[in-house]
Amino acid sequence: MVKKAIICWGNTGNTVIDMIGAKNFDLVFLGFESAPYISRLKSITPNVLVLGYFDIVYHPNAGLAEECYIHDVNTGARLTRKGSSGIYIMNPESQVYRAYIISYCRGYLETGGYDGVMLDDWWTSLWESELSGSPDPSWNQGTPTRWQKALQGLIQYVKAQVPNKLWLYNGPSNGLYMEYCDPVTQGKCQEGFAYYWQSWRMPLDDINEFEKYSKLNYWYVGIPHVYTEATDTEHDFLYGFCCYLLALENLDKSFFGWMNFWTVEQGRGSSRGYYPQMDLNFGSPVGDKTRVIGDVWARTYEHYKVYVNLNHDAPATFTDAGQTITLQPKSGLLVETAPPVTHSLIISAGAGGTTDPVPGSYNYNEGTSAVVTAVLAPSYRFHHWEKDGAIITENPTIVLMDADHSLLAVFEYVPPPPVTATLTGTIKNSRNMQPIPQASVVCDGYGAVTDANGIYLILDIPAKQYTLTITKQGYQTQTMSVDASAGGTFTQDVNFDPVVVTAGFPLWAVAGVILIPVVGYLITRGGKK
Repeated sequence: MVKKAIICWGNTGNTVIDMIGAKNFDLVFLGFESAPYISRLKSITPNVLVLGYFDIVYHPNAGLAEECYIHDVNTGARLTRKGSSGIYIMNPESQVYRAYIISYCRGYLETGGYDGVMLDDWWTSLWESELSGSPDPSWNQGTPTRWQKALQGLIQYVKAQVPNKLWLYNGPSNGLYMEYCDPVTQGKCQEGFAYYWQSWRMPLDDINEFEKYSKLNYWYVGIPHVYTEATDTEHDFLYGFCCYLLALENLDKSFFGWMNFWTVEQGRGSSRGYYPQMDLNFGSPVGDKTRVIGDVWARTYEHYKVYVNLNHDAPATFTDAGQTITLQPKSGLLVETAPPVTHSLIISAGAGGTTDPVPGSYNYNEGTSAVVTAVLAPSYRFHHWEKDGAIITENPTIVLMDADHSLLAVFEYVPPPPVTATLTGTIKNSRNMQPIPQASVVCDGYGAVTDANGIYLILDIPAKQYTLTITKQGYQTQTMSVDASAGGTFTQDVNFDPVVVTAGFPLWAVAGVILIPVVGYLITRGGKK
């Protein structure tokens, strides 16, 4: 929805505050005299942003030091706005005036309720305002001019003293271009930027300029700055409002204001700055503005289409989306668009994973596509999708939303690889510590024979506890327990004992059988002798 703004000059009582609060304005400019009523406004509209304002170029205070004012180069009299004898043109080079602005701004912020201060009515040229006399010509000399440099310096000084609390405001019709705005705000308006836009005489070039401002940070446009040129009618409002919607960059950071509240009391309107169209739910813009025909431009939002005839003299008739439309000169039109056809996509996931987006029901406009990715859990792998019962193997998958669809992610369990162990070691003669080759090392059906260096190696056996048996002719058989249940490589060295010699007769170990010869016999391959 469009954020609404309004300026209330002069005394603001409970009645006015209640009217503003009832319309849920998002941004309200109030003077010092309205301070007692701000808490009431925020109780009605808690999220409202309230800014005090300060007229930075001309000011009604006549009691400042003389250096604070610009003087007539001929008479030495203070310069004023023509026809406003009590509105003085202020000197941006004056240090006294700068200090006065700082105290004024801090007064707002210390009063309570004000969220910031708007520096009001600053001009890129001293000659842009009708003056009661002639200022020193040097103010308009140089590039940038002396006046521009002084004003830039003043604003930068105030911004440094009141950080993150200022809005910069551009007076009506002076055309503050980005080339000047950038050096003043050091590349962007860090706090905000206010700009009055005289929409009732706005050509296309100004709308394009308008788009530049809308790219700034928090940004306010007041349409129109009414004195004598525009009337407060719904026709004028729609024209200005539709022009604003053509150029709008960011719904969340832009504020739209129509008229000023005090104009009602001045007999210049009855809307009190509000029309119901300001509360329509436009949704987000879909693309930029496009030319329909001649001076007619349009822009599409999610829920409305905006048309503007920028020609101030001639009506325009055209056909768009099968509908014939006639726009009067300098007029705008809002057409509610048919809601888009949507389809639902129900995403689910089986055991072993999830999806991105997460499982749930989602609505998509007809003709759009949904990209869904299967996300695996540990020890699982993606197997397939089931889209409306059909098998799809690609992951991620793209679903064209031409109807309602269901999508199931199916995963497959992948058992972890078995834990294995490796047994190794060196078999040595326990007497001389020499390696024993060709020794047999057996553990529960797995085995190996030692190499020339007495080393055995049993690879990739199941990780568990084993009984290790080592045999070798001429050596005593040895058994031992090895715990390899944790997996990995285990080293088990063995010092092997040779057979024992008893009473001068050797003990023969043949296949585990010990033969002991009797007197008068020898053990031979054949038999007795």
